Amino acid sequence: DGKASSICLQDNFIYLADWDSGLKIIDISDKKEPYIIGSYHTSGLRITDVSVNKDNVFVTYRKYDKDNNPVESGVQIIDVSSKESPYLVAEYVTVHRTEKISVYNDHAFVICNDDKDYKSIESELLILDTSNPEKPLLTGKCTIDCYSFNLFIKEDYAYTASENGMYIIDISDRENPAICGKFLS
Repeated sequence: DGKASSICLQDNFIYLADWDSGLKIIDISDKKEPYIIGSYHTSGLRITDVSVNKDNVFVTYRKYDKDNNPVESGVQIIDVSSKESPYLVAEYVTVHRTEKISVYNDHAFVICNDDKDYKSIESELLILDTSNPEKPLLTGKCTIDCYSFNLFIKEDYAYTASENGMYIIDISDRENPAICGKFLS
């Protein structure tokens, strides 16, 4: 009864961010008959995006009060080494509303938007060191002067789709990421 907001694939498993219902793990070994092999319910949280690295799934979440006002946002790291019994390893709470996540090697890259009523002033790319998944650490961040919707990581660059175009961020120095190019649409 959820609302799928994002998926990622590793081997024969789909990890589905299912908004109010949490994380669902779907076995797709038989493409004609996929089935849920496991799930992790994120009580009271809305899951917006998902990324996987080895035995850990990273989800971005938002928490709302009874009047549907955002009160918390962040990243949860869920151990999926046992697909049938995933469990929470750690959580990293962000200052701004999380939008997207991409994991590359031992780092999680998170887009957060500083906004109220979806009228953003700016967004940030956060870089979390996840080499110890139990203790994610903020190593660097880069401010983008507009609302950002999506994120793609390739080697030493992050590419963000934003309200006024695309930004290219050099992430080779994880402590000091910097915008190195942009295309305004």
